[in-house]
Amino acid sequence: MFAVQDNGSTATLLWTTQVPTGLQAAAVVDPRGGLWIYTILLPWLYHLNAQTGSIMETINVSKLVAGQYLDVPSSALSITGSPTSPVLILGTESLNLLASYVIAIDLVTHSLVWEFNLAPSLISDFSAGQFPIVLTTAGEPAVVFSTYNEGAYFLTNP
Repeated sequence: MFAVQDNGSTATLLWTTQVPTGLQAAAVVDPRGGLWIYTILLPWLYHLNAQTGSIMETINVSKLVAGQYLDVPSSALSITGSPTSPVLILGTESLNLLASYVIAIDLVTHSLVWEFNLAPSLISDFSAGQFPIVLTTAGEPAVVFSTYNEGAYFLTNP
């Protein structure tokens, strides 16, 4: 993985760093600083220093999910909440295809805020795309996301 600075007509390489496997989704910027990424088939989220690419902290997603299998990140990453209390929303799937969740993680405490089981079997459904937050007609926030088989979900008070 590498970072470059756009200088207009030229670019400057800022850093390079090794990752254990390929990247599946774009990095997301943490409002406290740095970037969050994950690699294919591993349960870890990595918080990288944006200036150096070094790992500042990690979160094991599989330890947070209620499933009894190895669950890994599997979707785009979205951050919501305040700059001092950011929450990361992402989809997960188990490597043995027996579970699929959308979860929210408190990035300060590394704890699970909520989880939503999409299907008892990954073969049934899994999340895809981003996780925008919209307001319902009652003014209540809802997390919106699409899934492979069942279409769009609008979660309020997950």
